[in-house]
Amino acid sequence: MIEYKIMFVGPMGAGKTTAIRALSDEVSISTDVKSYDQSESDKEQTTVGFDYGRILLGDDLSVRLVGTPGQERFSFLWPSLALGAKGAIVLLDVTRANPLADLDLYLDKFSVLVNQGLAVICLSKFDTQKHDGIRLSVLSRLQHKSLMIPLLDADVRDANQTRMVLETLLMQIELYDDVYANETSTEN
Repeated sequence: MIEYKIMFVGPMGAGKTTAIRALSDEVSISTDVKSYDQSESDKEQTTVGFDYGRILLGDDLSVRLVGTPGQERFSFLWPSLALGAKGAIVLLDVTRANPLADLDLYLDKFSVLVNQGLAVICLSKFDTQKHDGIRLSVLSRLQHKSLMIPLLDADVRDANQTRMVLETLLMQIELYDDVYANETSTEN
């Protein structure tokens, strides 16, 4: 059986815990505690360690789902949580004050995966007045950085929509693995 580790990253309140709960075949593990810092979000709970779930896809693929804490003060955990990750889903909340700054932060902090195209960006929260403008700004930012990363919309509370995001990332990974395998076989 093949096993992948997939990261769910993004700011506090973007839906990482919710997405993992929606996808996981098992009861997910969460390190949520009462949130006393209302400066970033009005969430009652916040992740301080990580979230974990697992989904089986077919008979031969097990995907470990790992969510990072969204508050930047916990960023010291991000590199160790990302060790061995095969890809990342960057969740963006367009209702936040500066979702493009959030995007830049996560593209930078997870650049090892992002720069290889092993990432998907998902607009996980909607504000119909801001959504199209943010979508165009994100696409422009990706183009400016020469990144070929899918940009999707999903209600992460919906398992089907969240699974579509995961499957898009898995297709990116498969494409990368095929290209990398072809490159190494032609070098020999």
